[in-house]
Amino acid sequence: MNRNPNQNGSRQPGGRVLRLVDSWYGVLLLAGLVSFVMMYHHIVPLNGILFTDGPAGNDWGQMVWNLWFVNDALSGGHNPYFTNLLYYPVGANLTHHTLAAGFFPITLLAKLVFRGDPLYPVYAYHIIIFLCFLLLLACSYVLLRELSFTRLASATAACAYAFCDYYQVHTLHLNLIPGFFIPLTGLFLVRAYRDPQSRNLHYAAFVSAVAVYFTEYALFIYLAVLVFAILMLCFQEERRGLMEFVRRSGSRRVVASMAIFLLVLAPFGLCFFRGHVINPAPIETSIFSANLASFFIPGAEHWLLAKVFAPLNARVTSGVPGLEAFLGYTLIVFGVLGLLSSKRRLVLCAAVTALVFYVLCLGSTLKVFGTDTGIPMPYAILTHIPPFDMGRTPVRFLTIGTFLVMIVAASGIAWLQRLLWKRYGNGWAMGLISVVLAVTAAGAYTPIPRRHAFTVPDNLPATVSGPVFNVPLRLKDGYGALLQTLHHQPISTGYIARSSPEIRQHFLELKRIHDQGGPEFCGRLAAMGFRSVIVTGGELLAPLQLSKCTLPVIDLRADESWRRDFPGRILDEAPKFPEYNYATIDFGLAAANQQAETADKYLWYGWSEREPAFRWTDRGVATITFAIKEVSPSTLRLRMAPFLAEGKLARQRVEVQLNDQLITSLTLSDPVPREYEIELPLSALRKENVLTFTLPDALSPQALGLSPDIRLLGISVYELVIVPGQNRLR
Repeated sequence: MNRNPNQNGSRQPGGRVLRLVDSWYGVLLLAGLVSFVMMYHHIVPLNGILFTDGPAGNDWGQMVWNLWFVNDALSGGHNPYFTNLLYYPVGANLTHHTLAAGFFPITLLAKLVFRGDPLYPVYAYHIIIFLCFLLLLACSYVLLRELSFTRLASATAACAYAFCDYYQVHTLHLNLIPGFFIPLTGLFLVRAYRDPQSRNLHYAAFVSAVAVYFTEYALFIYLAVLVFAILMLCFQEERRGLMEFVRRSGSRRVVASMAIFLLVLAPFGLCFFRGHVINPAPIETSIFSANLASFFIPGAEHWLLAKVFAPLNARVTSGVPGLEAFLGYTLIVFGVLGLLSSKRRLVLCAAVTALVFYVLCLGSTLKVFGTDTGIPMPYAILTHIPPFDMGRTPVRFLTIGTFLVMIVAASGIAWLQRLLWKRYGNGWAMGLISVVLAVTAAGAYTPIPRRHAFTVPDNLPATVSGPVFNVPLRLKDGYGALLQTLHHQPISTGYIARSSPEIRQHFLELKRIHDQGGPEFCGRLAAMGFRSVIVTGGELLAPLQLSKCTLPVIDLRADESWRRDFPGRILDEAPKFPEYNYATIDFGLAAANQQAETADKYLWYGWSEREPAFRWTDRGVATITFAIKEVSPSTLRLRMAPFLAEGKLARQRVEVQLNDQLITSLTLSDPVPREYEIELPLSALRKENVLTFTLPDALSPQALGLSPDIRLLGISVYELVIVPGQNRLR
């Protein structure tokens, strides 16, 4: 006689093995093995680079910095939620940042084990990724077993959730992969509900509160518990059950649990409400909201299904594509089956709560394929309620929705397993569900190439003295923050998730100095307290004239280790000299003269993107390069206009140099575009020429309170033509 697959029959052959599988030790061991295989190249090598985009790979550097800073702050007895090491000398409040301070013990242990190796935060980073997926899988499985689902159903649904596309896309974000707090909180709440006299309510209070030190999902957990409880209260039997739970728990236990929750939460809360940040623009919540179609269509990088669904995926162009929001067909198919087959109110309430969170995923307006329908969605209300008003990624609500669908899907898989057992016996039932588990794991596995190792740059001195200015200047500089974990000095910027008005103003001042450039650049930095400059690739540095810098310049662009770690990230500083054929050069998108050339190939540095009729200079110095076959006195005709602001900026001075020789100085005070003639003397002309415009009065519209534009605007250039001497108009 076959046994029911829900029974645990310890007297069966292999009963001890099954008991081991159901123990925490066995679950952690198996979950660890599975997670190591599934995430191998995210873990090995321990110093592998998870973002191979050089200095532009900000998030990887930011996460390593987070681990280093928290370890350094707590080891020194300092508050980890404030730092003066970033955005020197302003500093930053980090409670609105993706800090994940709770991982401190792992980072500290890594530092001890690796004996202070400078890369210990990088090693800790990889270890934490492994541990997060291990716990995500293990806690999900144990919760489903606690809810009386079969082992195979629990394993399959847990695997589908733990390795869903969302978590794999965000593997490098340590604040987004601690999803294990969701099933772990659920586990203690379920156990507390079944045994109100136990300490599980205390454990649930502690775990849900401590989650704020790891992830923003803590807020989602509180919201989910509230919605789920409200739904349970809709059923008379469940209302009686909840009232009985409260009665049996006793007021002392409930008050103690609330006290634990508030005490654990208090340090974070006190720091959080002291910080003032700039809320994201509404367009960001639209960009990072889920597309309704993306729930069901895998993304282009989904190795198993991408080719089949490529035409449909190509149509998902509004909001977040399927690679992040796709639920996986195991959860979709068995979620529907579980909802249709189960009579448990737990499954129904889980499904309805999941629907609430999926609706929130969609953001403020409904997006379907390539269309933003403009239909308002409930998330629009949350954007006006703190702290949700600081969020910019509605798609992250998917974590709770998918967790709840995992429960519904486990019910569907268990129902199918029972049906197969009744008709074909336990062997067939277990075999077929094992196939479902294998297909789920195979579909979730995302193959990635082995990551090349990060090493300490050879040119970075063992000691760097005093505050550092990182070049190129970026408001969010994850690579600069990564280097700080090696040199330990304050830096000019950094990378935090939410900027403050003070940080934004500080950056604008630095940008003005940076964009003015010139031989005075380093002198201005020294006056602000900076004592060295660290240079990496990604931007032309010629206008800064660092060869004339009075501060120590640590140039990593030629560093062999830097080149090896980030291949292809070095820009050629040398100017190009395209041959000029004396045609009109048009700087706008739409040339009035059809015979005109576009300006792009002649521009070296200091120019913004093309606009319909012109192009702005966006630095204190802008240059044009060109080559001519014959050197003769010529005239430069330039149609341009200055950037002015009534009552705030009345003029723009323009110094024009040809091959470092000053040829004219202009003062422009008429906002209307005009044509200016400038003599190009024979003494300055060469076959290869650099024409330089120095703009000492350039300012940004934001600095003048005109608009959010932070470009350092000087002149807008419409057309340029050089007329040889024999063709000059008299």
